Amino acid sequence: MKFPHCCNAGFHLDFYIHFRSKGYNALFQTDSCDYVDRGEEVTCFFNREGGGNIRAFTDEFMENLAYISGRGYMCMPTGNHDMIRYSHRRTQDEMKLVAAFIMLMPSIPFVYYGDEIGLPYREGLASKEGGYFRTGSRTPMQWDGGKNRGFSSADGALYLPVDMSPASPDVQAQAADENSLLNTVKRFTRLRAGEEALQAADNLELVYAAEGEYPFVFRRGKFVVAVNPRARQAQAALPQGNFRVRESIGKATLESGSVMLGALVVLEENA
Repeated sequence: MKFPHCCNAGFHLDFYIHFRSKGYNALFQTDSCDYVDRGEEVTCFFNREGGGNIRAFTDEFMENLAYISGRGYMCMPTGNHDMIRYSHRRTQDEMKLVAAFIMLMPSIPFVYYGDEIGLPYREGLASKEGGYFRTGSRTPMQWDGGKNRGFSSADGALYLPVDMSPASPDVQAQAADENSLLNTVKRFTRLRAGEEALQAADNLELVYAAEGEYPFVFRRGKFVVAVNPRARQAQAALPQGNFRVRESIGKATLESGSVMLGALVVLEENA
């Protein structure tokens, strides 16, 4: 089934999410890192232990990209109010990689509020107005370390509680940390905004996308991106050309015809 069916009704974009999509789930949902409450249990590609199948995503996504070309766009979100937040059982470094990947895809990125700081999924909250498990993804935004985490000056109980634990993130603290998730999201947002080749289009060329293998390598115009969610380094062969490292998450080293990377590298081909 081709997913972006809303464009057939005259809309400009449609969400590419977990409903009716094996590809989205194959990126982010796994039995050891539950992302949503439905779908086939798979080992997701964004798993520090590896074992994911990027082809489950690319086969579906490329078909949808071709189907929607010239008629609209797909919108890939970090999450929404019906999903378990992507922060669930993920570290800040792992969330940086997911957020950067979404910013680099040829769809329109959608950052669910709080995902830019890694707002935690709150397990065990009482269901509110039919929220059930989703209630834990709907807690207030956390702006600072003060009263109600800066969300409200109310003295009484909030509709849903903020997380007052010292380790829970807030905007003020992350804005002051140049290596934070928030500033990583901003960095890759600026990269995307400043480079037309990285914006919403249908210019996605698969360089290396093998079942069970890492990294995933793709090209968008003059940029080659390698993505490696595994905990150990990976090496990727590069297309012919003279490249330089434009952005990275983790260490990235160019070698003769290849790149050794930690988590992610964006390479730019020199003119």
